[in-house]
Amino acid sequence: MKDKIFRGILISILVFFCGLCCSPQEVCAAGTTFTFFYNNSCASCKEDEDIYEMFNRCFTAEEKAQMDYEVLVYNVFLESGEEVFAQYCEKYDQEIVGQEFPVMAVNDVWLSGYEEIEQYLKGGFKKNFEKGNKDTGADGQENEVTAGTRRETSSLLGDFFDEIKPEAGKPFLLFFTTYNCEDCEKVKEFLKENAAGMTIKECNIGEDDMVEVIRNLYAIYQVEESRQQVPAIFSGEQVFIGQEEICSTLLDEKKAKLGDFEKLRSYAEESDDRGTIGSLDYMTLFFSGLLAGFNLCGISMLLMLLSILITSRSSVLKNGLLYVAAKMVTYLGIGVGAYVAVSAAFSAGLERLSRIFTIIMAILLLVLSVMNFIDYKNAKNQQYGKIRMQLPVRLRKFNHGMIKRLSGASERTVPFLALGLGVVISLGEFFCTGQIYMASILYMLRTQAGLMVKILSMFGVYVGAMMLPTIAVLLIIQKTRSAERVSEFMLRRMDMIKLFNAVLFFGFFIYMVVGIL
Repeated sequence: MKDKIFRGILISILVFFCGLCCSPQEVCAAGTTFTFFYNNSCASCKEDEDIYEMFNRCFTAEEKAQMDYEVLVYNVFLESGEEVFAQYCEKYDQEIVGQEFPVMAVNDVWLSGYEEIEQYLKGGFKKNFEKGNKDTGADGQENEVTAGTRRETSSLLGDFFDEIKPEAGKPFLLFFTTYNCEDCEKVKEFLKENAAGMTIKECNIGEDDMVEVIRNLYAIYQVEESRQQVPAIFSGEQVFIGQEEICSTLLDEKKAKLGDFEKLRSYAEESDDRGTIGSLDYMTLFFSGLLAGFNLCGISMLLMLLSILITSRSSVLKNGLLYVAAKMVTYLGIGVGAYVAVSAAFSAGLERLSRIFTIIMAILLLVLSVMNFIDYKNAKNQQYGKIRMQLPVRLRKFNHGMIKRLSGASERTVPFLALGLGVVISLGEFFCTGQIYMASILYMLRTQAGLMVKILSMFGVYVGAMMLPTIAVLLIIQKTRSAERVSEFMLRRMDMIKLFNAVLFFGFFIYMVVGIL
């Protein structure tokens, strides 16, 4: 009975993790999807509210109650909205350039402009709806698309900066505006009255490549998408968004920290370099992952699992690889989730919190370095009972108990149990492996590699290297059918593993301190 309950729990865990990979929109898409696109960069304009208001004018509460529908609204000025718009243009065979906004896509219909959209919703759509037609068109899903070819950041900003002729030594304000923006006009008046002695370069995002310029600057200054609007001012290492923030903060010397043109340009160029992942970054992450893979907690669990597979005459290689695959997916999920969560502390809007967080983590890394060095001395003296950096006793017993249940499982259920154990054991042993993993995630954050493709490649290198010792042990035991030699080897090398850990943590500590200074 206990075995059946145990298997049910593990299978439920697997189903849960598979469910996380599914898009909610694929599971519960609405019958009719009204997808609106508008193009707005003005902080004082609320065009999304105008769109919802128009939609509510077209349908009564009774009509909406009878409809199975959803309304999606995207701002094409934002890069995420532009990507979705490009996808819809391709699907509806429409040109991206020259569209009259707002645009609505519903069923197989593509409409432009408020008047045309409203006429269709009040007329053609209602007639079709009364006939029982359902939406067979766009589903509003945000798939990955290519947002068109763009000039590289360094080339675009380099050409842009070369055209600016600032006055040397004066605070420099790079001021972005747009047409018919009330807040922009208020900021212009504010600068006329209060910005004496400053050099101001005003750029209208409706001209030339200014939209691409400001998007690249948003990325460099790590401006959250919800704040990507105008008016916006860049100066030195600071960015000010919106009329209220500009007028209340710009003249505050303690908060503003304005810089001249050269400081702004050098910050932009250095940030662009930091976003480029070099071979040294990959080598650092590879070595860190490899060292994390040699942790005794994970190896001991693997040895126990493989020993049971040998005695139960189950396929060691097949089930062992399933176990490794589950661990890889779990660690990738943990890492990406932690990266997204921790990166909030390093956003431009939380600079003070970012510094405090960095200081705390630097101290923690130093403590981990010292504790691993103490463990190194104890292991060298073969005083294994004094080792502190390892899984708690209760957690070890829990993991051992779960693995032992494999011995009574049938041949058909063993692969599923191996997958489930890979997930559960990874979460449990994170107490050991998580120390190096979190330090590596902080290292990734400091590289400022903002593109998700780059971030995923860094995680791929780390987790891939982390799994190499596990795969090596698996192959050795598959060939020798014995876990004793591997266990003895790990025990003899425990002191060196602890020493390498201490050195690695100290290296990360130095890296964080340099970042603080």
